[in-house]
Amino acid sequence: MLSRPLLRFGRDLRGVSAMEFALCAPPVIAMLLAGVDVTRYCMAVRAVERATASIVQMVSVNTLGTASVDEIHFYESSAFAAFPGLLTDSKRAGVAWDADMALAVSSVTLTQPSGGAATAALGWSVGPNRRTCGQLFAAADTASPSKTTLAASAFGTGSILVVDSRFTFVPLVAAQLLPPLVIARTSYARPRYVPTIALTGGAADVTQC
Repeated sequence: MLSRPLLRFGRDLRGVSAMEFALCAPPVIAMLLAGVDVTRYCMAVRAVERATASIVQMVSVNTLGTASVDEIHFYESSAFAAFPGLLTDSKRAGVAWDADMALAVSSVTLTQPSGGAATAALGWSVGPNRRTCGQLFAAADTASPSKTTLAASAFGTGSILVVDSRFTFVPLVAAQLLPPLVIARTSYARPRYVPTIALTGGAADVTQC
């Protein structure tokens, strides 16, 4: 007698679809939510890279050999053009845009002694993410950005301009699944028309060496 109900239960396919949906829906929904933020993260990475590269290129076309602190601040403010979502993100976070995406424009003096090793030392740095005075050490071109190093390929003679950027990406949809991620990038460019660019003026976010 007991075997018949068990056999009927085994052959009964009613409710299978509902059971499959109940089992599959949570991970599928979680993947979809995570996918939204993964897409946002990739877009943020590209925007930070564009902003960093565009700022260093604008500074590099200086023809006077001097740049004021106000000029450097203006170039840093151009990050909005390459990163349109920056103001929206900073408003959501309740912070100023330059705290949301910390930037620094720096000039590094390069020397190559005859028969000696190349050296690099900070000349000046402007911005919330500014570097400190001292020698900069060579790092692999593929190494993570650091304010105490310089890409090995950047060493030589004269000077080189460096822009460091740091942006913290905070997931919007899948905040419980993905932690905040720091996007740090560094771009380099040599001054195009002068050997080096001297900084004039001063401000609270300026380091002069």
